[in-house]
Amino acid sequence: MLIPRLVNRTVLARPLIRGCPSLPLLYASRAAPLTWQDAPSVRLYSGKRSAKGKRDRSDASPAEAELDEGHRSRGKNEPIDAGALLLDMEKTKSRMEKTVEYLKTEFKTMRLGQASPVLLDSVKVVYQGDTVNLSDIASVSVKDPQTLLVIPSDEEYKKAIEKAIREAQLGLNPISQDTIIKVPIPKPTKEHRDRLLKNAAKAAEKIKNQIRSIRQDTMKDLKKDSRNSKMSSDELRMYEKQVQELTGRYMKNAEGLLLAKTNEVNRH
Repeated sequence: MLIPRLVNRTVLARPLIRGCPSLPLLYASRAAPLTWQDAPSVRLYSGKRSAKGKRDRSDASPAEAELDEGHRSRGKNEPIDAGALLLDMEKTKSRMEKTVEYLKTEFKTMRLGQASPVLLDSVKVVYQGDTVNLSDIASVSVKDPQTLLVIPSDEEYKKAIEKAIREAQLGLNPISQDTIIKVPIPKPTKEHRDRLLKNAAKAAEKIKNQIRSIRQDTMKDLKKDSRNSKMSSDELRMYEKQVQELTGRYMKNAEGLLLAKTNEVNRH
């Protein structure tokens, strides 16, 4: 038993992570499994909503928000409490997994010469001083393989949407047509390919840095636990090794996604 005086109701012997029987359970939480589905051919706005009152963190990626939230909930200087352990390997795995899932999402928006609603998923619209997601105030659909149609939920958003798409560094030039916005998808050029590859590499490196930050958070918490418990030096090294194994696994996942995206771009 790792900390017999502090924990009397937490099971410490069960495997922690499915598929990783060597990792012991240090905290009895379970994160919901993540799933990935291909994006549909139509993006619907969630209903007419005011652009006001949105959070200032609208430009933060889900991965960054998860990283921030995980660090806050962990409690940087939180003392050991009799009802809980400070180390949560399951949360560490979940946070790393979510960063990689976000990279998958970002790579799906990086396409060459093929119309898809996910191309505009990253577009942020500034309206009356507030920043909102394009999907909050418009629907996006495919007219043909080279054209997207954007339909604002209210005509008052139209000019702001056009400006946002044009300035999103996607190489797109929207065209206003009555109550809709047409977005032609240009045929890929060498310049476009090079820019896409550069953006993909930057996105992957950003995710890898976030994984490293999660590792650092966990290692700090682990060392803090070892100082406030009867954890032996051998146990500490074992848990540090397990954290490093998780880090290596998700770093390789991120590198694999970048390699796949690079090969995809070079084939076109």
